[in-house]
This record gives sequence, C-alpha cells and structure tokens, in this order.
Amino acid sequence: MRLRVFSGTDRAGVLAALEAGRQSDTGPARLVLIESADAERAARWLRNGGPQPRGVAFRETPISGEVAFVYTNGAAFYDGMGRELRAALPGLTSTSVGDGGESGVLGQLLDCARLGSLHTAIVRTLFGLRPDAAIGYSFGETVALLALEVWQDPERLMAGLCGGSLYTSDMAGELRAVRTAWRDAGIEGDRWASLLVRTDDRARLDAAIGAEPAVHLLLVSAPGLFVIGGEAAATARTGGLFGEDALPIDHELAAHVPELAGIADRVRCGFTGPVHPMKGGPRFYSGVTARPYEVSPERIAEAMTGLHLRPVDFPALIERAYADGVRTFIEMGPRRQCTGFIDRILEGRDHVAVAMDEPGRGVERLWRTVADLIAAGIDVDAAAVARALSRASAQARISAQARQVMVPPPAPPPVLPQPGPVLDRTGLNELAQGRPSAAFGPDHSHLDGLRHRVRLPRDRMLLLDRVTAVHAVPMSRGSGTIHSETDVRADSWFLDAGGRMPAGLMAEAQQGALALISWLGLDPGTGDQSARLLDQEVVYHGPRPRVGETLRHVTRVEEHFEHDGMILVAVSGESYVGDELRMSLRKGRVAVFARTGEAMGGGLVWEPKPGGRPGVSRAFGQAGIAAFDLPMLRRGPLSVLREVPEFDPHRGYLRAAFPLAPDDWYFDAHFPDDPVMPGNLMCQYGFQAASFYLAALGHTAGREDWEFDIVPEQPMKVRFRDQAIPANRLYECELFVTEVTGDPYPMVRGDLLMTVDGVKSGLVEGAAVRLVPAPAFQSAEAR
Repeated sequence: MRLRVFSGTDRAGVLAALEAGRQSDTGPARLVLIESADAERAARWLRNGGPQPRGVAFRETPISGEVAFVYTNGAAFYDGMGRELRAALPGLTSTSVGDGGESGVLGQLLDCARLGSLHTAIVRTLFGLRPDAAIGYSFGETVALLALEVWQDPERLMAGLCGGSLYTSDMAGELRAVRTAWRDAGIEGDRWASLLVRTDDRARLDAAIGAEPAVHLLLVSAPGLFVIGGEAAATARTGGLFGEDALPIDHELAAHVPELAGIADRVRCGFTGPVHPMKGGPRFYSGVTARPYEVSPERIAEAMTGLHLRPVDFPALIERAYADGVRTFIEMGPRRQCTGFIDRILEGRDHVAVAMDEPGRGVERLWRTVADLIAAGIDVDAAAVARALSRASAQARISAQARQVMVPPPAPPPVLPQPGPVLDRTGLNELAQGRPSAAFGPDHSHLDGLRHRVRLPRDRMLLLDRVTAVHAVPMSRGSGTIHSETDVRADSWFLDAGGRMPAGLMAEAQQGALALISWLGLDPGTGDQSARLLDQEVVYHGPRPRVGETLRHVTRVEEHFEHDGMILVAVSGESYVGDELRMSLRKGRVAVFARTGEAMGGGLVWEPKPGGRPGVSRAFGQAGIAAFDLPMLRRGPLSVLREVPEFDPHRGYLRAAFPLAPDDWYFDAHFPDDPVMPGNLMCQYGFQAASFYLAALGHTAGREDWEFDIVPEQPMKVRFRDQAIPANRLYECELFVTEVTGDPYPMVRGDLLMTVDGVKSGLVEGAAVRLVPAPAFQSAEAR
C-alpha cells in the first residue's frame, strides 16, 4: 500500500498541491492519502468540510511535545482480535506474554496483553518511535510493563498469574476473595456485575453509590462516563436510578475495589520481580495516583497493588500527562476506546490520539495510524512498514508454493461461456411477469405461461434497471456470472431521509441471481417452483448509494446440488459505485423447490446468549416513537416502525412489532402468484429497530440531523428458515445487544431474531448500526 503526501503552508496551499498532483512532505500543513483514497473527495472535504473521508488524514499545523503509548483494559477483548495483523506480520510477536491457551477472564486479559505487545513491537520496530510516557487504563497498566519489557523475567511472572487463583477464582469465577469480604461485612450475594453509567451529575452518582455498601466506583473513564460495580442486585438497584444511561458490561472481573484487601499481599508478591534499568526510558504513570512512579520492584508492586484495590481516574491521569508535555497518544491493544476517552478529555486542546486496532480492519487501521501520524508531522518510517508487509506476503506465497508437492495434469479446455442477453427494464419485466423467452430466447420458451416459476419481483420490488452482461452457457445447469445495475434517482421510491438507498435493499438488489438461475436452466420448469433465500453473509464496505449514483452488481452462481427434490444454489456477489466496492455477499444459498415441499417451514433453531439481568422495561407506541421527531426514523416509505413493546437497556434487549396485512404492498410485488415478504426487507425493518435502540438510549439528542447507518466492514450472517405470507398477522424483530459504544459515533451491535406469528423465521448475527453525521441531510429534507 502506498501513501501520497501533499503539503503546504496552510490548507489552501495543500489544496493547491493536491489539485496540481505535487507531492511533498516539507510544509507544516499536510494531507496524507492512503492508496485507495479518492483525491477528488479529499479536495471537496478540504474545501467544504463535513465527515472526513476514509483513508484521508490532515493537519494544518504539526504537533509538538512528547509521545505516550496508551494501553487499554481487558474489557475491550473481542474474538479474533489481531488475527489479520498477526498473519500480515508473523515475525513481530512478543514472547513476554506466552503463547495463549488460557480461558475465561484470565485468557481475555492475556490476549489483550499479547495484542498490546504486538502493537508496541510494530510502533517501535517499524514506525521507529519511542515513548516518552507509558499510560494504562485499568489492566492496561500491567500491559504497559509487559509490552515495554520492564521485568527481567516476565515468564516467571506470567506463570504465577496463570497458575495462581487471582484472576481465575479470587477476582473472577467463584469470586472467593470478594465473597469472603462480603460475608465478613454481612453482605448477602454471590454474583458480581458492572455497569457503564453516563451522567454529568457526579454528586448524584456518588450519593447513589454511597447508599449501597456493596457498590463501588471502579473507573472514571472520561467526563460524564463512569464504571461502577459490586454485588449484582445492589449494582442493578444503583443502575436503575439512571435508567437507560446505565448499561451492563460483559466482563465479570472484580477490580479496583476494597474487597480485595484480603489478597493484597498475594497481589504484591505476584507483581514483584527484578526489572531492567530504564535510564532514559518512558515515565510510567499510575492510574490511581495520576502521577509517574519510579521503575523499581518496590514501586511497581506498590502501584499494581493499589490498582487492584482503588478506583482509577483516567481523566486525571491524562490531564497530568498533558501537563507534563505529552501531546501524542498512541493506543495499543484492542478497539479504540481509550482514543475516544482522550479526545473527550482533551476536547478543544491541541493533541493527537490514534489507535492501532479496529475490529475487522487490522492492516487498514495500521496504515490509517501511519497516515494520521505523518499528517501530524511525526517522523514515521512508512517505508519500513511497507517493506515488512511486502516481505511477509512474499514469504507466504513461497511457503504456499513449497507445499505443492504434486502438480495436477492440465485440465481439458473449458467450455467458454457465451455472452448472454443485455436487458433493459422491459426485458426484466418479461422475467418478472411475462414470457421469459422474450428476454432469454426460444431455449426458455418452456417457462412461458407457467404460473409458478423462478422469477424476478415486479413493480417497486424489481430493483434492477438493466442487465449489462451474462457470462454463462444457457441451459447448462452450470455456473456463471451476471452483471446488472440499479439507478438511484431523485424519484426512487425507496430513498431514506438522507437521500440514500437503504442497506437492506442494497442486498435485495442482488436479484440478478434469480435471472441467472433461470438462464442456467436450474428451474425445472414443472410449473410449481418457488425460490427462497436461505443464507447469506453480507458486508457493507462504503457509503450507501445516493441520488445520482448507479449501483453496479456482479452476481455469481457458483455451483448447485440437489437434495430430496430441492435444488440448492450457491451464490455470491459484489455491488459497486463506479469502481468502489460498497457491498459484498458471500456464502449465499437459494433454494429452488416445489411449492408442495418443505424448503421453508418449521422455523429456526437458535437461542440468544444470556444477557444482563432484567431491568425496568419500557414500551413505545406510535406517539412515543414520533416524540423523538427524528426524520431518519419518520421519513421514507420504509420508515415503518410504529410499536416497540419492550425496551430494556439493562439486559440489552428490544422487541419491535410490525403488523402484517394481506394487502401489504410487497406481497403482490414479491412475487406474482407467490406472495412472500422479502427477507432483506425483514432485515431492513430489523436495522430500523436497532436504530431506535440507540435513539431510546439518548444518543440522538443533539444529533437530530445525523443518520443511522450500517457499520462498515462488519460481516453479518443472515439465515431464513420460514417466511411471512399474506396469511400471517405479525412480524416481530428482537434485538439482543452484545455491544454499545458512545462517542464519537454511537454504535449498537447485536443479533436480530425475526419471528412471524411467534415462529423463529430468520436471524441476523452481528448486526451493527451506528450514528454518523449526514452532510446531505438538509438537501434531502428539502426534496
């Protein structure tokens, strides 16, 4: 990957250099474009402002001051973190934290430490940067000591932690140390719970905590953002005082609390060991005292003991580091939570805060961090990063070639697909409700006049405007590819409040699969056939298409096989605007079956993971939803949310209800003589329910002109095992929340369970919706 750097004396100078294609890094103002970034879009952003384009970094003046490495805590853990980066840079690993294999909370903590150590090795070895300060958020203080190789014998220390009971049964699991303290204090209870509380009234929070002897303030994360924890029932009572501003944290670890005083000597002993001389090394800060401490066995053990027993004030820590001269903060470890905290703490003051990780985008995030630092005037060796990634890629190719011990004989020449028909809307309508032979030719005349066949939707649900190419042998029952397009016009019926195509309909627009199934002869032509989507994995990569853009689809039939009278067709595809990938679809399966069969029916077998403890549930009717007065929820023909019977933020749950009627518009359009609610439309309604969850939490306050959008680069696994037809009366969507984040872009992630008349019909695993600025909102409103 290549970086392009444009510089000048100010913003105007950079813009002039960009428009002239003149690259340099000598000016104080710098614009850095990652290889795939659009220069024209970057220029528009420099002129007009708005949301910063992806892959673009800019600062008008260089940053001065010191650099701090910041290490996040174990609650940031997520499955698969760092996997892409480790694969891309296999030579950069840390031996100080072992090889893994631990389970439970201890495994999560150590996996976070391993990723933090990997990031540290990358920044020191490839970026060429050395820290002036080391800062940890909660358990991140320990990670800092490990990653920066303070201890002479980290293996012994890690063996003690892994082999002991501190993080397996004293502070987690059986909670022996905590339960002993509760028993001695006459406190009933045996479960621990933690909550994230958002409030600007610190005195009120302190009073609420003071009323419960078994509840404590654990962390001050940022202004107005706190973590509390303690005995589960007491913590729930305290959280109940703050309603939807108290959210459960799925990380059952007791830390920063006085209940651990009984094991303080064991903690001190566990973190005592010889250290390397750190002359000229970074200052290590304590989150408890918000001051640097001496790097010695005694002071480290003292700091670690205090960390376990006392709360952490992260804003005070960042303020002290800033006062000491730190201006650049590089976050190591999973996610980007500390980066958001720091931006919130230092809002309005000159600083740079960047993160080394972003779920699902390890290598891209690496390059974005490099770009941000270079734009800030920090000397980063981007060439060394490129060489390391290129070298690792070359070594992987050589290893793959070395494993090929047998060379297969040359395959016979394939039968080359012949170019198929080019179709306009008239031809597509023939496939939807006319004569397929009029579109595909006489080979398909056996499908003419059949009431039930594989067909395209009609009217509004026919989302294709044209087929531009078909590369497949007709009636071959083989594989092939179809190219089609969808125009997003000012009069398109589906436009949302921001003038964009909804995410669910982007997936629905891969309707070329149905046309290709017919072209290949995979419809038996018996007159009783239906086609239903069973599975797909969808990833959204960029902005949803807006008015004036054309969504270009590439759709493939990869293979098919028959089972019990049913044809299962494997499909995949991508959707582009120009040459920019906007959506990809993988692992798709379409069932072609006789209407008397059982391809759809019986429902889905799935149970949600246990969530938080139930709290006070709220319900919203049509008036309650309308009271939010959000155009993003009330404008557009697909803004259909009218009733939310259950909203319980304490356990992370929402249930939305959508009544069904036989004359609902989509039944007649999808499909003629075979009416069924489109599965991707069901998903779209689910995305709307998830959006309302964020609104009900209060995240839209002050952001009324923002828009809800799908989180990019997050795979969503979709399954359907039943359907909604005109005879059904109620479609419900249940959201089981797995993650909620706040600033800068509020996001909710979870699983969407879709039921029809009480039957589990579909599921979206990993659905993620966020709030983002909508620069086109006002013009869309004006339309």
